[in-house]
Amino acid sequence: MICFVLALIVVAVPAVKGFPQKQSDKWLRVITGEESMIDLDKSSLVLEPNQLLHADFRTTFLRDEPIPELPDTRYLTRLDTIQFNVKNEEYRVLKSTLFDPSGKVVLSSQPRNASDWKRTYGGTNSRLYNAAIQLAPFGWWKVKSFRYASGETPQKDDPTELTSLVGTDLSLQLGNVQISNKSCRSPIFEPLTISAEQFLRKLGGPLKSLGVQASKISALMLTCETVSTVVFPEPESLPTLKTKVAPRAVQYTVVKKADPKDFPEQTLILLLAQGKALMLWDGVFLEIERPGNPFLP
Repeated sequence: MICFVLALIVVAVPAVKGFPQKQSDKWLRVITGEESMIDLDKSSLVLEPNQLLHADFRTTFLRDEPIPELPDTRYLTRLDTIQFNVKNEEYRVLKSTLFDPSGKVVLSSQPRNASDWKRTYGGTNSRLYNAAIQLAPFGWWKVKSFRYASGETPQKDDPTELTSLVGTDLSLQLGNVQISNKSCRSPIFEPLTISAEQFLRKLGGPLKSLGVQASKISALMLTCETVSTVVFPEPESLPTLKTKVAPRAVQYTVVKKADPKDFPEQTLILLLAQGKALMLWDGVFLEIERPGNPFLP
């Protein structure tokens, strides 16, 4: 299995955005309160270096509210860009924009103290964070096929370790990545941009062979330090019980340091358009698609 050492190809990277969505399907309801409603822009999730991410939330009030800085002006809607620190479980507001009932911007501001982080525990803060981390590229994916870096598609003599993955689910969550019965515990996602030249130098094949015509591509570096495997004990190792009811099979989760034979310590996910991506796995790129994931804030 290839352990792709990506640190050498990271360039001064812009953050990685989620997949584009239809404008008509832009907002997702997160909270409905007595005096306001909060929606999440589902195409707004941006992954940043150092385990940071941010997304846009829209708060719509039932009645227009006064603006302390502008006594004669009122607003009905507030758009907040909220940044989350995954590692420290904290958040802060990067920018707020206020709109009057007609949709006109009446005030746009940034916090005076940009280092003012707050905890995401409980209540509204926790619900906003949990909603944001369900957006693309996170969620459930399906392995549709695979191809080699040089462009070849599956062959009849490919190993069953690869062919058996086609059709399986890939769970790409902020706190866990699972494919087949292998799980990466506490994964670290870092955004990067890879040029066609870097890709060719590191993997020995052009980006065009993967159907990517651009000169560079947005990607995620996935680092895994520990993995878990669900196992069942052998039947003879189970105690014999004198009962009319058959004993239930007990499953165990074995946690250990990541071994390249089980899960790559570091791998690459190339983000394509329209809910598609390519994930480097066991020397090939898995072609994965993200169907319409249910939104469960």
